[in-house]
Amino acid sequence: EDYACAQSVLSIALELNPTNADLARLLAEASWSCGDESMMLDATRAVVRSDPKDTVALLRLISAKINQHQTAEARLASYARYLGPDAVSIDPAVRSRLALDAALLEREMGNADGFIERLALAEKLDPSNKDAVSLSAQIYGQQLTDPVSRMNLQVKVLMADPLDPNVHTMIAE
Repeated sequence: EDYACAQSVLSIALELNPTNADLARLLAEASWSCGDESMMLDATRAVVRSDPKDTVALLRLISAKINQHQTAEARLASYARYLGPDAVSIDPAVRSRLALDAALLEREMGNADGFIERLALAEKLDPSNKDAVSLSAQIYGQQLTDPVSRMNLQVKVLMADPLDPNVHTMIAE
């Protein structure tokens, strides 16, 4: 009930001040907490209009659009559009997260080559995408016997998240 009240008040406030990205973010959060996906997406669109550099909001919108597709093939085709040459204007960090999602869907579909290709793209687009770098290190680390190569994989993970104590422990081991 509290979120529904907040959603109503924030909706009115955003109508009065439609360019306020902070109000739109709060409305999106309240709408999500209420389970009102439609209002959450409308508020997220308002965030992107007011603050085009908000990569979290942009990723949320693109992911919602892709998730509207009912089949994995349609989703993969949509991912391909957002990862292709026509989408280079989209922030590389957003495209990296999309590439990782596409890679996981490729793996789920049993396409190992597509999985590796998308995972490599995710790392290339944003070396700080810790999820992509960690998954890559996990996959390739199992195949490598050379300790220097394994260390290099862990260093890539460290560069993606220098504050993760688990990475420091793995490097020490």
